[in-house]
Amino acid sequence: MNDEFSLHPAWTKAAACRQVDPERFFPEKAANNDQAMRVCEDCPVRFECLRDALEQKDNPEGVWGCTTKRRRTILRKQAEKSSVDEVMEMIRAQAAKPTQTHCKRNHPFDEYNTRVYRGSRICRACQRQRRYGEVAV
Repeated sequence: MNDEFSLHPAWTKAAACRQVDPERFFPEKAANNDQAMRVCEDCPVRFECLRDALEQKDNPEGVWGCTTKRRRTILRKQAEKSSVDEVMEMIRAQAAKPTQTHCKRNHPFDEYNTRVYRGSRICRACQRQRRYGEVAV
């Protein structure tokens, strides 16, 4: 088997990122992680990817398991106090919470009105309203 992923764990065969340009996951600026985060959010092996990134000796660059390098640094510090298993359990519990479809002001969380920042969804209409005093539609 001469597959480029043959040296990687078995879960990589089901990874959603295999269908996308890898450059999305290694943006030059951290602010450009939105596209990668959208791919990761629905990936069936997101947690395996994150666990792999947390267990690597060096914290890898880019987006892995729907987390940035900065977020993984925080998770690694938590894992030092407890364990990677406990950190993964906490992350799975957070992900199992029902997903909101609208912000507090009832704007929809859709691809046009939402951006992901450090793993959290931000309503662009509310953000514009706070910044510029615009009436959000």
